[in-house]
Parts: sequence; C-alpha cells; structure tokens
Amino acid sequence: MDSDIEIRRVRESDVEPLREVINQICVEKWYLATAEGFSLEQSRAYLQRVIENGFPYVVAIHQDRIVGWCDIVPSPGSGYAHSGRLGVAVAGEYRGKGLGRRLMEACLSLARRSPIEKVELEVFTDNVRAVQLYESLGFKVEGVKVRARKLEGRYQDSQLMALFITQEHS
Repeated sequence: MDSDIEIRRVRESDVEPLREVINQICVEKWYLATAEGFSLEQSRAYLQRVIENGFPYVVAIHQDRIVGWCDIVPSPGSGYAHSGRLGVAVAGEYRGKGLGRRLMEACLSLARRSPIEKVELEVFTDNVRAVQLYESLGFKVEGVKVRARKLEGRYQDSQLMALFITQEHS
C-alpha cells in the first residue's frame, strides 16, 4: 500500500476532501487540538492563505482519497515569522505504516527552502507513537503543559517540541 500513496503539495481543489479527513480525526477527540472540526468556510480561508503564501503543506493521496496531511505555518506577529507551527495527522486505517514520517519529511523539506528556521509543535503526551516519531526526526522537548486539556473528565498534558532546520542554531 505504501507505494500506492502519493505525497504532493496541497491544492485549492483539495479543500473539501481535506476538511473531511480532518474532521474525521477531530471526532476521535484525542489527537488534534480541536475536537469540533472546521466548517467549509474556515477550511477554504485557511487553505487559501496557505497556498497564496506558499507555506509548506503536503497531503497523502491513496486511491483518489486524502488520507493524511502535514503543514507548517509561520507564526503571526512581528518577530515570530522565523518559526512555524507543524500540524500532521493520518487517517486511522493508515496509521502505524510510516505515512506520518513520509508526510513530515516532505513538509520539512519544503520548510528548509523557506524563511522558516524553527519548526514547533504541541503533542499530547499520551500520544506515544507521535512523540516517538517527532523525537526520531530530531525534535526536542522545550516544555510540558500539565493538564493542558480536560475533555470528558480526562486530563491531557501537552508537550512542546521544536526542531531547528537551519545551521545557525548551535
């Protein structure tokens, strides 16, 4: 199956199928920062901003269906644009097969050709496979937010991680 999956840059025409897979993962509640999902208008506006600015964003396609994505969007505000926030997710039936790594490697490759110097992410500490993936790609822990989220009576800590993708950081 791995060879049947294409990794490519996101396109405007991806908005509806991309929103569908994002919202499917949001419904699972425990992996993404939001459990509510996004409207078509929100998704369209976000994707348009990403494409217009050339931000790193890739999708995984299997049998004409989007099954995962990874994006790195620069932080807003003066003095923060050198860092970007990474988001990545893979549809349930495609997890554990190396697709998250492929998506991240493709997106980080694009980021290395952009003004982004530092890639940041936040991950729930109970998402052990994701934490292991990030560490294997060189991300380092910068801090932990204890009881960062309480959902359905369950607390989740979140770990702040970062990767410097330029040689300027020692």
